[in-house]
Amino acid sequence: MNNEPITKARRELFGYLQRAMEERGLSVATVSKETGLDNDTINKLMTGDGSPTLDQVLSLCLALDVDISLNAAVKHEDDEEMPEVMLCEEPVTDSDIYLLHTKQPRSLWLCEVMDEDEAPEEEDLTVEFKTLDGYQETWRITPTTLFEATTEEEIEKASERCSKYLQAYLSWEDEDLRQSEGGTFN
Repeated sequence: MNNEPITKARRELFGYLQRAMEERGLSVATVSKETGLDNDTINKLMTGDGSPTLDQVLSLCLALDVDISLNAAVKHEDDEEMPEVMLCEEPVTDSDIYLLHTKQPRSLWLCEVMDEDEAPEEEDLTVEFKTLDGYQETWRITPTTLFEATTEEEIEKASERCSKYLQAYLSWEDEDLRQSEGGTFN
C-alpha cells in the first residue's frame, strides 16, 4: 500500500494546525494544557511525524479553535478540464476581482487596486500593471479563503498562478478596451 498520500495529507494538516497555533500566539505548553497531550507528542505531530489518533487531532483542533471538514476525495473525469484559476469580477465595489484557484490548494483570492499613495506591506503580493497608453496601477492579491489544509510552498505556487492570471486578464481587458470604440478605463 502506498502511504505517500496519507503522509502528505498528515503533514499538510499539521502544518495548518501549526500555523494556527503560531497565529494565535499559543505555546506548545499552553496547547498541551488545553489538550491533555504532552509537549513531546505535540512537537512530534506538528512536524508531521507519528501517527496521530483521531482523538488527538480533534483535541488539537478544538484547542486551536480550528474548524475541520472531511470530504471524500472523489476524482471526477472532468477535473482535468477545470481551469486552474477562474475569475469573478465584483460589480459592487470598485474594480475588485476574485480569483478561484481550483487546484491544490483550492482557495479564493481577492485582487484589489491599491490607492496611489498606499505603500504595500512586506507580506503583500502585488502586480504592477501598465496599459499601452501609460495608465499604471498596482493590484494587491490576498488569499481570503483556503478550502483545504496546505503548505506554504503550495500557497506560494497558487499566488504565482493567480498573479500571472491577473496580469494576463488585465492585458486582455486593456486590449479589449482599446479595440472597442471610445473604450476608457473607469
